[in-house]
Amino acid sequence: MDNFKIKYRTYMIFLFKIVIVTVPIYLLLQEDKFDLALQLGLLDTPGIFFTLFIVWFFSFVLLVALRWVMIARILGLTLPVRFALHTHMAGVFLSSWLPGSIGGDVWKAYRFGQFRKLSSERRGPAYLSVFLDRAMGLYALIVWGAVCILWNYDVWGQSDYSILADALIVLAVLLSLMGLFIFIFPISLPVFIVKIISGLRQKTNFLDVLFQHLNSIRENKTSLIYSLLISFVLQAANVFFLMLIAQYVTGLPVSFIAVSGVFAISLIVTILSLAPGGLGVGHLMFLVLFETQGVPNGADIFNVFFIVITLFSVIGIFPYFWPDTPKKEAYLDKNLKG
Repeated sequence: MDNFKIKYRTYMIFLFKIVIVTVPIYLLLQEDKFDLALQLGLLDTPGIFFTLFIVWFFSFVLLVALRWVMIARILGLTLPVRFALHTHMAGVFLSSWLPGSIGGDVWKAYRFGQFRKLSSERRGPAYLSVFLDRAMGLYALIVWGAVCILWNYDVWGQSDYSILADALIVLAVLLSLMGLFIFIFPISLPVFIVKIISGLRQKTNFLDVLFQHLNSIRENKTSLIYSLLISFVLQAANVFFLMLIAQYVTGLPVSFIAVSGVFAISLIVTILSLAPGGLGVGHLMFLVLFETQGVPNGADIFNVFFIVITLFSVIGIFPYFWPDTPKKEAYLDKNLKG
């Protein structure tokens, strides 16, 4: 009976993912919201654009790898930059080509933890480093988007989707306050909250690992701030990249501030929807949110954005399938021993 429930739940989740991808795309096709000729026109794009995209992609991978290294060091782990770079590139490949958006994170945790045979007490921090790396990127996305929405609130406040903009702003404020009180200026919690947290720590190994390393995180505020700055630089680069695509697709002077808000809200919604690669839901969100900013062809913007990222992510197939040679094994054993 238990096996039947597990299989049934798995099939229902798979069916749900198919529906949320296919239904929005079908509706957009029915409304003639796609310009397929535009996607084919990518082959005629000036070389300067592809050069910028290449610089953006490799800068993105390098900065994320450096952020992961810094977070690992905060947790008392040694993570070589070369290993982090190769593992993250393979993670980008998995996240782009497999259903769901956490395939890359699972791979990074697996490589850093069990595959490298870290001791049991070190695997928890290894997995935690991957979680905090993703959480920091998500936090920067939310705060960056919220600030840009406030900057452009005269437009967002009059749109039909102002509730999404308001929700992002509230979420940014709550997360910022929570981060300050937990990591920067810790405060004494009421007794009943302490008891609840203690109970959760006994039942949840991951939460227990997090609280065990809170002091280490608090004592490394400088590294934490640098990691956060890297996250904001990454968000600015991502928005700039998307702005270039929007200008290419529409031929209009799409503003950086407008794209920042659209990108943040759209990405949060697609993550919550569990849509593989953001397909369907991402098309729909780009369409309606870019229209609130007076920018047409939002679905086509998402198409080009998805195509470019997916094609570049193929590069990650090389570190993913590259065998662990004796020389590589010796390097990893020396630098990742725990």
